[in-house]
Amino acid sequence: MFSKKIKGYLSLISAILINFINGNLFSFPSLIPYYQSYLFYEYGNQEKISLMKLYFIAPVGIFVQNAFISFIGLVDKKIGVRILVILSTIALFLSNVIMYFSIEYYLLLFSYILFGFSSCSTYYTSLRNCWKYFPNRKDLISGIIFSSFGLSSFAFTSIADLIINPDNIPKEGKYYSKQISYRFLKYIKIFTICAVIIGAISSILCFTYEDENQNQNNNNKVTLNDSIISNSYIKSDEKNNIIINNESTPLKKMILSLEFVKCLIIAACTLAFGFLLGNTYRNFGIENELDEGGMHTLSKVYTLLYL
Repeated sequence: MFSKKIKGYLSLISAILINFINGNLFSFPSLIPYYQSYLFYEYGNQEKISLMKLYFIAPVGIFVQNAFISFIGLVDKKIGVRILVILSTIALFLSNVIMYFSIEYYLLLFSYILFGFSSCSTYYTSLRNCWKYFPNRKDLISGIIFSSFGLSSFAFTSIADLIINPDNIPKEGKYYSKQISYRFLKYIKIFTICAVIIGAISSILCFTYEDENQNQNNNNKVTLNDSIISNSYIKSDEKNNIIINNESTPLKKMILSLEFVKCLIIAACTLAFGFLLGNTYRNFGIENELDEGGMHTLSKVYTLLYL
């Protein structure tokens, strides 16, 4: 229906859209003051969930995003990028529904785990898919997609401020007023609708790259006996001109590989840095008794630095 070039451009637009939505994963720390006030009123003017517990939610979602990227890469080869975009949209929808209707801490934690899964399922898979369409422009493609992911949290943080507290009204003591606090639900509702619409558009525009040469090789595949097929590796036989086609690495071998261990170390360092940075900006604001404008500025700086 579409040429390879058109599919490439449509897949690039799809990657930009889905990563723009999933990049909102990093905007949660800036919304915690509103969320804390909302929970305070929902619990009947009682602080049942401490501020530290709320700040712990974001690093958990970020850890899920970093830790499962390698596994998502294996699933990508089996089901394709479009299915992952659909699963990402569903996970993001469920995450926001839980956050909208529930005030139980462990359900809130689970909702952000879903958000982390939503983000990791399309972060590199959509990028790699676009690389295959534009093999000579990988740097440009990476810059475009990463920019959409990075700008998302900054954009949605600003949008949240306009929806929840457009007049920048300060707290009444430790919490915002009840009217301002319940606008947090309005923001969640608006974001959820936007996420579902954009996710649906992204899934329609996404085309998993298909290698024409690989398809031709599959059509000309040599039939071997069952004992060789079950081995997962086809050894080369130059005499009979058997084509080697080793598409994936066994899961156990991948987990034990040095490259995978390096990825886990990087993910752990990223999580530690983000958690440290988030607590640093929070403590700085509290110790210096900054007003709400100052705290929001610090949260945006945290978001940009972490990305």
